[in-house]
Amino acid sequence: ALPLCSTSAMTVISTSLTTPPQTTRPTTTSRSTLVLPKVRLWDTAPAYIDGKSWAGGFALLLDAGGNNRFEAGFYAQGTAYWYGVGALSSGSGNDKYTSAKYSIGSGVHYGVGFVDDAGGGGTYTVAQELGIAAGHDFSLGFLVDHSGYDKYQAKNLRFGWGRANGIGFL
Repeated sequence: ALPLCSTSAMTVISTSLTTPPQTTRPTTTSRSTLVLPKVRLWDTAPAYIDGKSWAGGFALLLDAGGNNRFEAGFYAQGTAYWYGVGALSSGSGNDKYTSAKYSIGSGVHYGVGFVDDAGGGGTYTVAQELGIAAGHDFSLGFLVDHSGYDKYQAKNLRFGWGRANGIGFL
């Protein structure tokens, strides 16, 4: 088995691979040594620039209606991060949305976040920053609330706000 990490500069593996002679025609009669460069996973380039990152994704929360409470920390409630798409659609009712930051229909780092509330009284609260239809870093954030008496609370970077080429729609 190949080790994932090595402390030496090179990892040498003996195997029965073919070694082509000086001509272009391969032969299967010789034994060769395969030399692999050292691989240390923690010393590789950051995931977002090495061409091997798993960016994107899609999250959807559908609610048919009623008086609901949506409580979360970060990156929730119809929020998207790093090429992702996040959506939350709630039917009519008096809904309460509470979170820490990066939430409630916000997009962060090339993401698209969307919240659709069909109606009723809504309370939207973000405790720290960047929330309620905010777009940051080439992202889009949307909040569509169709009707009702609504209350919006947040510290900063909120309410249809855009920063670093982001756009927010409230």
